Amino acid sequence: MASGHDRKHVIDRMTKTIRTSEIYLSSSLKRTFSMKRDVN
Repeated sequence: MASGHDRKHVIDRMTKTIRTSEIYLSSSLKRTFSMKRDVN
């Protein structure tokens, strides 16, 4: 019972971390793309 709850907690934490990193990556990619487009 406790192990199942812990597993769900770990998965939730991993999901939040992945989502945060995806948002960070997408925002940095958009910034890089905008900079390249401005240079051209």
